[in-house]
Amino acid sequence: MTPEAFLQTVLGLPRESLFLAGVALVLVLLLAVLLLAFRARSRRPENIGLRRIEADYGEAAPEDRVEPGLPEPDWDPLEETQERQLLTERIREPESPAGEVMPPVPSGRPASQEPVRPAEPAPEPAAQAEQPVPPRFVRSTPPWHFLQTLPFAMRRGLTTAHVDMLGIGVEAVFFPPEAVSSQSDPVRRLLPFLPDGEILYREADRKTFSMGSLFAQPDAVIEIDTGLIALEYKSRGGREDNPADPASTLRPKDLLQTLIEAMVLSVSTGRPTAPVLRTQNAAYFLRPERRIMTLLADRIAAAEAFVSPYSPRRGISAADYAALCAVPAEMIFARPADASSLAGEAAHRELLG
Repeated sequence: MTPEAFLQTVLGLPRESLFLAGVALVLVLLLAVLLLAFRARSRRPENIGLRRIEADYGEAAPEDRVEPGLPEPDWDPLEETQERQLLTERIREPESPAGEVMPPVPSGRPASQEPVRPAEPAPEPAAQAEQPVPPRFVRSTPPWHFLQTLPFAMRRGLTTAHVDMLGIGVEAVFFPPEAVSSQSDPVRRLLPFLPDGEILYREADRKTFSMGSLFAQPDAVIEIDTGLIALEYKSRGGREDNPADPASTLRPKDLLQTLIEAMVLSVSTGRPTAPVLRTQNAAYFLRPERRIMTLLADRIAAAEAFVSPYSPRRGISAADYAALCAVPAEMIFARPADASSLAGEAAHRELLG
Protein backbone atom coordinates (compact mmCIF):
# COMPACT_ATOMS: atom_id res chain seq x y z
CA MET A 1 0.00 0.00 0.00
CA THR A 2 1.30 3.37 -0.97
CA PRO A 3 1.48 6.20 1.51
CA GLU A 4 -1.25 8.04 -0.33
CA ALA A 5 -3.57 5.06 -0.11
CA PHE A 6 -2.77 4.60 3.64
CA LEU A 7 -3.52 8.25 4.28
CA GLN A 8 -6.88 8.05 2.48
CA THR A 9 -7.77 4.97 4.48
CA VAL A 10 -6.95 6.67 7.71
CA LEU A 11 -8.85 9.82 6.87
CA GLY A 12 -11.83 7.70 6.10
CA LEU A 13 -11.98 6.36 9.67
CA PRO A 14 -14.41 7.81 12.22
CA ARG A 15 -13.25 10.65 14.53
CA GLU A 16 -13.37 8.54 17.69
CA SER A 17 -10.93 6.06 16.20
CA LEU A 18 -8.55 8.81 15.17
CA PHE A 19 -8.57 10.32 18.68
CA LEU A 20 -7.76 7.02 20.35
CA ALA A 21 -4.99 6.35 17.87
CA GLY A 22 -3.43 9.75 18.66
CA VAL A 23 -3.55 9.13 22.41
CA ALA A 24 -1.92 5.73 21.93
CA LEU A 25 0.83 7.28 19.85
CA VAL A 26 1.54 9.91 22.52
CA LEU A 27 1.76 7.24 25.25
CA VAL A 28 4.17 5.20 23.12
CA LEU A 29 6.43 8.22 22.64
CA LEU A 30 6.35 9.08 26.36
CA LEU A 31 7.26 5.50 27.32
CA ALA A 32 10.17 5.58 24.87
CA VAL A 33 11.51 8.80 26.46
CA LEU A 34 11.29 7.32 29.97
CA LEU A 35 13.12 4.17 28.89
CA LEU A 36 15.94 6.18 27.36
CA ALA A 37 16.29 8.29 30.52
CA PHE A 38 16.39 5.21 32.77
CA ARG A 39 19.06 3.52 30.66
CA ALA A 40 21.23 6.63 30.69
CA ARG A 41 21.01 6.95 34.46
CA SER A 42 21.76 3.28 35.13
CA ARG A 43 25.15 3.68 33.44
CA ARG A 44 26.45 6.20 36.08
CA PRO A 45 28.86 4.53 38.66
CA GLU A 46 27.59 6.61 41.53
CA ASN A 47 24.29 4.82 41.36
CA ILE A 48 25.75 1.65 42.93
CA GLY A 49 24.72 1.99 46.57
CA LEU A 50 25.32 5.76 46.60
CA ARG A 51 21.78 6.69 47.52
CA ARG A 52 21.88 4.32 50.47
CA ILE A 53 25.18 5.73 51.70
CA GLU A 54 23.90 9.29 51.37
CA ALA A 55 20.78 8.34 53.32
CA ASP A 56 22.93 6.92 56.16
CA TYR A 57 25.70 9.54 56.36
CA GLY A 58 24.36 12.62 54.68
CA GLU A 59 26.16 14.79 52.16
CA ALA A 60 29.56 14.32 53.92
CA ALA A 61 29.74 10.59 53.02
CA PRO A 62 33.15 9.69 51.57
CA GLU A 63 33.12 9.02 47.82
CA ASP A 64 36.64 7.60 47.64
CA ARG A 65 37.92 4.41 49.24
CA VAL A 66 39.99 5.08 52.39
CA GLU A 67 42.90 2.80 53.18
CA PRO A 68 43.38 1.83 56.87
CA GLY A 69 46.22 3.59 58.72
CA LEU A 70 47.11 6.37 61.18
CA PRO A 71 45.41 9.73 60.63
CA GLU A 72 47.56 12.45 59.15
CA PRO A 73 48.30 15.39 61.49
CA ASP A 74 46.04 18.36 61.07
CA TRP A 75 48.56 21.10 60.37
CA ASP A 76 47.49 24.68 60.51
CA PRO A 77 49.43 26.64 57.88
CA LEU A 78 49.11 29.82 59.96
CA GLU A 79 50.47 28.18 63.10
CA GLU A 80 53.29 26.48 61.17
CA THR A 81 54.28 29.82 59.66
CA GLN A 82 54.30 31.49 63.09
CA GLU A 83 56.43 28.70 64.54
CA ARG A 84 58.96 29.02 61.73
CA GLN A 85 59.09 32.79 62.30
CA LEU A 86 59.78 32.27 66.02
CA LEU A 87 62.50 29.73 65.28
CA THR A 88 64.07 32.14 62.80
CA GLU A 89 64.02 34.93 65.39
CA ARG A 90 65.67 32.59 67.96
CA ILE A 91 68.45 31.76 65.52
CA ARG A 92 69.06 35.41 64.69
CA GLU A 93 69.20 36.49 68.35
CA PRO A 94 72.66 36.63 70.03
CA GLU A 95 73.68 33.73 72.25
CA SER A 96 72.44 33.78 75.82
CA PRO A 97 74.93 34.43 78.62
CA ALA A 98 76.27 31.47 80.55
CA GLY A 99 73.85 29.97 83.00
CA GLU A 100 70.70 31.22 81.18
CA VAL A 101 68.51 28.55 79.65
CA MET A 102 66.34 29.55 76.70
CA PRO A 103 62.79 28.19 76.89
CA PRO A 104 61.65 25.76 74.16
CA VAL A 105 59.31 27.00 71.44
CA PRO A 106 55.96 25.24 71.95
CA SER A 107 54.21 23.88 68.84
CA GLY A 108 50.67 24.83 67.97
CA ARG A 109 50.74 28.09 69.99
CA PRO A 110 47.91 30.54 69.21
CA ALA A 111 48.92 33.79 67.49
CA SER A 112 47.80 35.91 70.49
CA GLN A 113 49.89 34.00 73.07
CA GLU A 114 53.24 35.49 74.06
CA PRO A 115 56.40 33.35 74.01
CA VAL A 116 57.02 31.43 77.25
CA ARG A 117 59.71 33.08 79.37
CA PRO A 118 61.83 31.39 82.06
CA ALA A 119 60.41 31.64 85.56
CA GLU A 120 62.23 34.15 87.74
CA PRO A 121 63.86 32.65 90.83
CA ALA A 122 61.86 33.14 94.03
CA PRO A 123 63.33 35.80 96.33
CA GLU A 124 65.36 34.37 99.15
CA PRO A 125 63.72 34.73 102.58
CA ALA A 126 65.16 37.30 104.88
CA ALA A 127 67.90 35.95 107.05
CA GLN A 128 66.57 35.18 110.48
CA ALA A 129 68.45 35.64 113.67
CA GLU A 130 70.52 32.58 114.37
CA GLN A 131 69.16 30.53 117.21
CA PRO A 132 71.57 28.73 119.50
CA VAL A 133 71.64 25.06 118.60
CA PRO A 134 71.53 22.87 121.69
CA PRO A 135 74.36 20.38 121.92
CA ARG A 136 73.72 16.96 120.43
CA PHE A 137 75.77 14.32 122.17
CA VAL A 138 77.33 11.23 120.71
CA ARG A 139 76.24 8.43 122.96
CA SER A 140 79.52 6.52 122.71
CA THR A 141 81.57 9.51 123.90
CA PRO A 142 79.50 11.75 126.21
CA PRO A 143 81.03 15.16 127.01
CA TRP A 144 80.61 14.62 130.75
CA HIS A 145 82.48 12.25 133.03
CA PHE A 146 81.06 10.85 136.26
CA LEU A 147 83.15 9.49 139.09
CA GLN A 148 82.46 5.84 139.82
CA THR A 149 83.90 5.84 143.35
CA LEU A 150 84.22 8.28 146.23
CA PRO A 151 86.64 8.23 149.15
CA PHE A 152 84.92 6.85 152.24
CA ALA A 153 85.86 7.10 155.92
CA MET A 154 83.86 4.79 158.17
CA ARG A 155 82.86 6.76 161.26
CA ARG A 156 80.69 6.02 164.26
CA GLY A 157 76.96 6.13 163.54
CA LEU A 158 77.23 5.63 159.76
CA THR A 159 75.30 2.83 158.01
CA THR A 160 75.15 1.99 154.33
CA ALA A 161 72.61 0.54 151.90
CA HIS A 162 72.16 0.04 148.17
CA VAL A 163 69.11 0.41 145.93
CA ASP A 164 68.52 0.54 142.15
CA MET A 165 66.04 3.12 140.82
CA LEU A 166 65.37 4.58 137.35
CA GLY A 167 68.48 2.95 135.96
CA ILE A 168 70.61 4.46 138.73
CA GLY A 169 72.69 2.58 141.23
CA VAL A 170 72.19 4.43 144.53
CA GLU A 171 74.79 4.04 147.28
CA ALA A 172 73.20 5.31 150.50
CA VAL A 173 74.94 6.44 153.70
CA PHE A 174 72.70 7.09 156.73
CA PHE A 175 73.84 9.09 159.77
CA PRO A 176 72.41 10.65 162.94
CA PRO A 177 71.44 14.20 161.88
CA GLU A 178 72.00 15.85 165.31
CA ALA A 179 75.53 14.51 165.68
CA VAL A 180 76.51 15.49 162.15
CA SER A 181 75.07 19.00 162.47
CA SER A 182 77.33 19.66 165.48
CA GLN A 183 80.52 19.05 163.47
CA SER A 184 82.81 22.05 163.04
CA ASP A 185 84.14 20.94 159.65
CA PRO A 186 81.75 22.25 156.96
CA VAL A 187 82.60 19.38 154.60
CA ARG A 188 81.86 16.76 157.25
CA ARG A 189 78.59 18.50 158.11
CA LEU A 190 77.49 18.08 154.51
CA LEU A 191 78.99 14.64 153.82
CA PRO A 192 80.10 12.94 157.03
CA PHE A 193 81.73 10.01 155.19
CA LEU A 194 84.28 12.15 153.28
CA PRO A 195 87.84 12.05 154.62
CA ASP A 196 88.52 15.58 153.38
CA GLY A 197 87.59 18.10 150.72
CA GLU A 198 87.09 21.78 150.01
CA ILE A 199 83.86 23.66 149.36
CA LEU A 200 84.27 25.77 146.25
CA TYR A 201 80.73 27.18 146.00
CA ARG A 202 77.76 27.33 148.33
CA GLU A 203 74.09 28.01 147.68
CA ALA A 204 74.55 31.63 148.76
CA ASP A 205 77.08 32.17 145.98
CA ARG A 206 74.38 31.54 143.34
CA LYS A 207 76.99 30.14 141.01
CA THR A 208 75.39 29.11 137.73
CA PHE A 209 76.84 26.51 135.37
CA SER A 210 75.50 25.96 131.86
CA MET A 211 75.56 23.37 129.11
CA GLY A 212 74.00 24.93 126.04
CA SER A 213 70.51 26.06 127.01
CA LEU A 214 70.52 23.95 130.19
CA PHE A 215 71.73 25.65 133.38
CA ALA A 216 72.19 24.46 136.95
CA GLN A 217 72.94 25.87 140.41
CA PRO A 218 74.14 23.09 142.74
CA ASP A 219 73.62 23.76 146.44
CA ALA A 220 77.33 23.06 146.96
CA VAL A 221 80.37 22.20 144.84
CA ILE A 222 83.03 20.27 146.75
CA GLU A 223 86.49 19.58 145.39
CA ILE A 224 88.22 16.30 146.19
CA ASP A 225 91.41 14.73 144.90
CA THR A 226 89.73 12.90 141.99
CA GLY A 227 87.36 15.64 140.85
CA LEU A 228 84.23 17.51 141.96
CA ILE A 229 81.05 16.68 143.87
CA ALA A 230 77.78 18.30 142.76
CA LEU A 231 75.68 18.33 145.93
CA GLU A 232 71.89 18.79 145.89
CA TYR A 233 70.20 19.24 149.26
CA LYS A 234 66.52 18.38 149.94
CA SER A 235 65.34 19.04 153.51
CA ARG A 236 61.79 17.64 152.96
CA GLY A 237 60.50 19.54 155.95
CA GLY A 238 62.91 17.82 158.34
CA ARG A 239 61.51 14.33 157.62
CA GLU A 240 64.06 11.53 157.85
CA ASP A 241 64.52 8.77 155.28
CA ASN A 242 63.91 5.14 156.12
CA PRO A 243 67.24 3.22 156.22
CA ALA A 244 65.37 -0.09 155.89
CA ASP A 245 63.60 1.01 152.68
CA PRO A 246 65.42 3.89 150.94
CA ALA A 247 63.35 3.58 147.75
CA SER A 248 60.15 4.48 149.61
CA THR A 249 61.39 8.00 150.37
CA LEU A 250 63.48 8.80 147.29
CA ARG A 251 61.64 10.90 144.70
CA PRO A 252 62.44 10.43 141.00
CA LYS A 253 62.59 14.19 140.36
CA ASP A 254 65.24 14.66 143.10
CA LEU A 255 67.41 11.90 141.66
CA LEU A 256 67.19 13.28 138.13
CA GLN A 257 67.87 16.85 139.24
CA THR A 258 71.03 15.69 141.03
CA LEU A 259 72.19 13.87 137.88
CA ILE A 260 71.47 16.86 135.65
CA GLU A 261 73.37 19.27 137.89
CA ALA A 262 76.39 16.96 137.95
CA MET A 263 76.21 16.56 134.16
CA VAL A 264 76.15 20.34 133.62
CA LEU A 265 78.94 20.90 136.15
CA SER A 266 81.16 18.32 134.49
CA VAL A 267 80.66 19.77 131.01
CA SER A 268 81.08 23.36 132.23
CA THR A 269 84.29 22.71 134.17
CA GLY A 270 85.69 19.84 132.13
CA ARG A 271 86.32 17.81 135.29
CA PRO A 272 85.01 14.43 136.54
CA THR A 273 82.03 14.92 138.81
CA ALA A 274 80.12 12.84 141.34
CA PRO A 275 76.34 13.46 141.75
CA VAL A 276 75.36 13.32 145.45
CA LEU A 277 71.88 13.89 146.91
CA ARG A 278 71.78 15.02 150.57
CA THR A 279 68.65 14.72 152.75
CA GLN A 280 67.98 15.21 156.45
CA ASN A 281 69.71 12.02 157.56
CA ALA A 282 71.24 10.46 154.41
CA ALA A 283 73.63 11.05 151.53
CA TYR A 284 73.09 9.25 148.22
CA PHE A 285 75.93 8.75 145.76
CA LEU A 286 74.41 8.17 142.30
CA ARG A 287 75.95 5.99 139.59
CA PRO A 288 73.67 6.16 136.51
CA GLU A 289 73.44 3.73 133.63
CA ARG A 290 73.86 4.80 130.03
CA ARG A 291 70.13 4.58 129.22
CA ILE A 292 69.03 7.19 131.75
CA MET A 293 71.82 9.54 130.69
CA THR A 294 70.83 9.14 127.05
CA LEU A 295 67.30 10.21 127.94
CA LEU A 296 68.56 13.27 129.81
CA ALA A 297 70.92 14.26 127.00
CA ASP A 298 68.49 13.81 124.11
CA ARG A 299 65.50 15.78 125.41
CA ILE A 300 67.06 19.13 126.26
CA ALA A 301 65.97 20.92 123.08
CA ALA A 302 62.44 19.49 123.24
CA ALA A 303 62.07 20.50 126.88
CA GLU A 304 63.30 24.03 126.22
CA ALA A 305 60.88 24.42 123.30
CA PHE A 306 58.06 23.22 125.56
CA VAL A 307 58.68 25.71 128.39
CA SER A 308 60.00 28.69 126.39
CA PRO A 309 56.55 30.25 125.69
CA TYR A 310 55.88 30.40 129.44
CA SER A 311 59.33 31.11 130.89
CA PRO A 312 60.49 34.70 131.41
CA ARG A 313 64.12 33.67 130.94
CA ARG A 314 66.02 31.93 128.22
CA GLY A 315 66.94 28.28 128.59
CA ILE A 316 65.71 25.71 131.08
CA SER A 317 66.82 25.00 134.64
CA ALA A 318 67.93 21.63 135.97
CA ALA A 319 64.92 21.50 138.34
CA ASP A 320 62.38 22.13 135.54
CA TYR A 321 64.12 19.72 133.21
CA ALA A 322 64.13 17.01 135.88
CA ALA A 323 60.39 17.44 136.42
CA LEU A 324 59.73 16.95 132.69
CA CYS A 325 62.01 13.91 132.43
CA ALA A 326 60.56 12.18 135.48
CA VAL A 327 57.53 10.87 133.59
CA PRO A 328 59.34 9.14 130.69
CA ALA A 329 62.03 7.90 133.09
CA GLU A 330 59.42 6.14 135.22
CA MET A 331 57.87 4.69 132.06
CA ILE A 332 61.19 3.30 130.90
CA PHE A 333 62.28 2.05 134.32
CA ALA A 334 59.24 0.59 136.06
CA ARG A 335 59.49 1.39 139.74
CA PRO A 336 58.92 -1.65 141.99
CA ALA A 337 56.03 -1.38 144.41
CA ASP A 338 57.23 -0.51 147.92
CA ALA A 339 55.51 -1.16 151.25
CA SER A 340 53.77 2.22 151.18
CA SER A 341 52.38 1.60 147.70
CA LEU A 342 51.14 -1.87 148.62
CA ALA A 343 49.44 -0.50 151.73
CA GLY A 344 47.77 2.22 149.66
CA GLU A 345 46.46 -0.32 147.15
CA ALA A 346 45.07 -2.47 149.94
CA ALA A 347 43.24 0.51 151.48
CA HIS A 348 41.88 1.39 148.04
CA ARG A 349 40.42 -2.07 147.51
CA GLU A 350 38.95 -2.13 151.01
CA LEU A 351 37.18 1.21 150.55
CA LEU A 352 36.03 0.89 146.95
CA GLY A 353 35.52 -2.86 146.78
